[in-house]
Amino acid sequence: MIRGRCVMCGGMKTQFVTLQKGGDLVNTLNTVTSGIKLPWTKFPGEFHMAGHSFTGPCTRLDQRLNPDLTPKEWSKRINHVDRAAYQHDLVYAKHRDTANRNIVDRIMGNQLNSIPNPTLRAQMERANVTPILATKEKFGLGVNISWGQKMLKI
Repeated sequence: MIRGRCVMCGGMKTQFVTLQKGGDLVNTLNTVTSGIKLPWTKFPGEFHMAGHSFTGPCTRLDQRLNPDLTPKEWSKRINHVDRAAYQHDLVYAKHRDTANRNIVDRIMGNQLNSIPNPTLRAQMERANVTPILATKEKFGLGVNISWGQKMLKI
């Protein structure tokens, strides 16, 4: 909303304008961290868990995947958590809107919670990733999961 005085009559005028909506957390994080390189990551800007190829923000899918969207030989998924992150990243790359990304965050959380007989490492990784996904979903649009699964054809 813009308020100001009219130059013709001197009265107060109000104009309602639509502001450009901001991007989501992931796009902002990708922009801010694009030049930072952690010692255990292959590419600048990636913030993966140590040893993982896909678990963490800013995954460089353009570098890590073949044209058919399969991981390159040196970028294989190492466990159930990394596998869920890989699937999550593929859908994130396809769907740029926050509503679909919130759905995928919830689906990944469900996948992590349904890992059969998780190792201690998988339990610790899940304990780190799940609250992050829940926080992203909480501040998102809160889309109903049954609607989202139909929409994404998952």
